[in-house]
Amino acid sequence: MPKALEAALPAVQELPRDLTSRERATILVSTANVAATLARNAGAVELYQMAAQNYRAGLETMTRDAAPLEWAMIQRNLGMVLQALAERMEDAEILGTCADCYRDALKVLTKAQFPRPWAATQNRLGMVLYKLDLKTGDTELVKHSLAAFQAALQVYTRADHPMRWAEVMNNFGQVAQMLGGQLRNAEVLEKAAEACRGALEVRTREEMPLLWAATQNNLGSAMFLLGKLSGEILHLEGAAEAFRQAHGLYRTYGATRMVSITEKNLSHVERLLAARAPRGVPKMSWEGEEAQESADIIEEEPPPEVA
Repeated sequence: MPKALEAALPAVQELPRDLTSRERATILVSTANVAATLARNAGAVELYQMAAQNYRAGLETMTRDAAPLEWAMIQRNLGMVLQALAERMEDAEILGTCADCYRDALKVLTKAQFPRPWAATQNRLGMVLYKLDLKTGDTELVKHSLAAFQAALQVYTRADHPMRWAEVMNNFGQVAQMLGGQLRNAEVLEKAAEACRGALEVRTREEMPLLWAATQNNLGSAMFLLGKLSGEILHLEGAAEAFRQAHGLYRTYGATRMVSITEKNLSHVERLLAARAPRGVPKMSWEGEEAQESADIIEEEPPPEVA
């Protein structure tokens, strides 16, 4: 396919003038699809940029009024390419443009007419808004992100689409634990942990080990923040166990980066557990004075890293 794309590019760049708008757009979008596929396989930024350029050129000739469904699918594909580019280049502006593409696509890809593409686009929009919040610190974006995931779950039910349901539940849990931490809201953190536990019922260690580990890490993050907020040792112990589970599997698969992240997360929990552990039996005063325990000094732990 790389050789075929290379051979086709000169012709694509000099398209005959007598082509119709639809024919021109079809050629441009087909070229973009090939470039996007190759980019995904090779992780090449240049190919993603080529795909984005051709999708944009296709949108100049394939208007919403003339071909609404095709226009919406091109918008969605452009959004997917921009999302990949933004993640590689860590560019908030590209993320914002990506979100606009998904919103435009959703104007045509309605739940009533195109339920699965609508749900898939909602899920992607949710992740983009979450990443935008990480870049900008705008809490409102997180709320919109969670709303997008909840919309996707209207179509991706556990009974009909268990794998997709688990993916969205994991995403919801990841984003909800961040919002709960920002707002110091135990109820939101409980919902985050509950979503992760639900995802783990489908993402099993045996069938999807790396996805299982990612969700375990997200569950650990939610439990850590909940324990830190509530002071409940059981929540912190649950976080430690989740991080241990994820860490063990990542080591088995040689996932070096995630091994490092889960080790760091586990060390945060263990330090907090050690700080809040009982200091032993206080000494009694034989002179009738009340025995007192010195108050524990608990250092603030940084938030855990999510998968």
